[in-house]
Amino acid sequence: MEAGSFNPADTEYIVAQQAAHRAVDGVLQRRLAGDGGEARVCAPSVSSDEIAARFSTYELPASGCSPEAYLATLERRGVHDEMVLQSPNMLGHMSGAIPPWTAPLGRLVHAMHANVVKTETAKVATAVERETVALMHRAFFENDKQFYARHAHDPRVCLGHATSGGTTANLEALWLARNLALPGAESRGLSAALREGGWAEAVLMTSAVAHYSVTTKACGILGLGTENVLSVPTDAFLRVDLVELRAKLERCKAARQCVIAIVAVSGSTDCASFDPLEPIAALAREFKTWLHVDAAWGGGLVFGTGVRDSLLRGICHADSVTVDAHKQLLCPLGFGLILYKSPTAVLTNAKSASYIIRADSHDLGRFTLEGSRPASAYFLHMNLLVLGTRGLCALIDRKLKIAQALAREIADAPDFELLLWPEADILLFRFVPAHLAPRLAAAAPGASGTALAHGAAGSGGGLGGGSPAADALGSAGSPGDALGSAGSPGDAEHIYREAVEFELDGVQRCVQEAQKERGLMFLSRTAVLDPRFDRGGLKSAFLRAVINVQATEQSTLAVLDDVRRTYALLSGEPSSSLLSKASALGGASGGGAVAGLGKKSQWLADPMRHAPPAFMVAGIMVPN
Repeated sequence: MEAGSFNPADTEYIVAQQAAHRAVDGVLQRRLAGDGGEARVCAPSVSSDEIAARFSTYELPASGCSPEAYLATLERRGVHDEMVLQSPNMLGHMSGAIPPWTAPLGRLVHAMHANVVKTETAKVATAVERETVALMHRAFFENDKQFYARHAHDPRVCLGHATSGGTTANLEALWLARNLALPGAESRGLSAALREGGWAEAVLMTSAVAHYSVTTKACGILGLGTENVLSVPTDAFLRVDLVELRAKLERCKAARQCVIAIVAVSGSTDCASFDPLEPIAALAREFKTWLHVDAAWGGGLVFGTGVRDSLLRGICHADSVTVDAHKQLLCPLGFGLILYKSPTAVLTNAKSASYIIRADSHDLGRFTLEGSRPASAYFLHMNLLVLGTRGLCALIDRKLKIAQALAREIADAPDFELLLWPEADILLFRFVPAHLAPRLAAAAPGASGTALAHGAAGSGGGLGGGSPAADALGSAGSPGDALGSAGSPGDAEHIYREAVEFELDGVQRCVQEAQKERGLMFLSRTAVLDPRFDRGGLKSAFLRAVINVQATEQSTLAVLDDVRRTYALLSGEPSSSLLSKASALGGASGGGAVAGLGKKSQWLADPMRHAPPAFMVAGIMVPN
């Protein structure tokens, strides 16, 4: 097929566009109807290798096909096997939903085809982006109206801008921080800048749970070196340890190490932990270093009731903030924001060229790392103005309420263990089969040798038989033998606990992979350093539930029973029997083999039985 007209006003163009719209609408309708109302997250038992095999055309045909034929072929080759990110049962990743007006707005945005690198290709879209950034800037930094009247559209300054995502936003913030700390780095290189400043080396300070876009990407790109990321340990709630942070800053000062920035985390990707921003900001001021807050996930919660004064307290003191609009703020991928406290800070990084982004222009491209950029700001602009503060607050409060309900259910369930109580909307927990519950209790800190022996005697192996972890204890497999070889009760307790942890890690991996293959519901899996038990640097596996905006209380609570069913399929034992055994163990132990044992779960119904309702926000029906 030949391309034909490219003029949107031509009849030929309009007819072809309408035909393509009808074809796309048909694909979408069939995709939505294809799950039979089960709200699946994906088709069952379809591997990535199988899908890849369908897309194995490596030579372009001489003659093309019609758009309708292409869409029909695409549908046949695998559209229905794509992940359904807006399913209420998608609880594994930061894949928020989009409201019903996003796709129609997308038609307008794509039809206008603006490029926000400069006003000559995006005169209106540039103004829309600047207004959107000002709205978000005020949510975090709370300046008065006069401040935004002066700076929002001033071509000489920049409060921030849209990016392709949090990774780019973090990189831009640290690029600016490096150039401010080491003025010659941009022109003469890092070595010369360090030498001229009298520094031994440049380092970055951040939490042990910081995102890899900071610790492995940005530092490598900026020439700091990933080994110069100084990782600060976290406390029992996986927040940065302030005592350790100060100590590292003092050591850097004594060693003439230039700390280009402290990166605080507001909503870690593992468990949505929030660093205490006010004391971190005070340390940044004391040691005269840039404070960047990676709030890619947690920043969108700023519109929730009391969040700004609790989880995000002190964020107004940050020099820069990353927020992902495609996570909590209902925007399509990929769309992040970088916000700067000072309107003039980014002038350090400003660029210009004779044919584009001229120094005296309104062009946002003067201040951005990326060149050509789509007009993504329209999506957030519409969400903010359609929902307003009340609508946004209702969405965030509802998410946080659901997270608390799931946390209570996990804490009370006899066969689950909550790692820590969620600060926001991500939960880490693990499934504890009945045969492992008494062993986990026996391995708890302070358990006696008798308890260890009792726990070992009650063990019944892992999935389908003996456990590799139990074998690791020796041929006899008993705590007594381990004690003899280890030489002290402390060593024996550690070996015993590690064996239990090892087997639990395997259970989480098997259950999560199998649940993903079933396709009904989805939890992700992560590995973190368990603050309750020192495994010598080894991380423990946990299931991870992310409460996205499309989640319902029914779907989140039902996911626990889906985990039970999945384990039952793997072990060959009915899920109801598994729960009965766990409940009996909880009652017999007088409080539970793990925290919260003894209360029977009330969610034994089929997780697909409950049709998730839509919900009203600001008078608008937003489907789940």
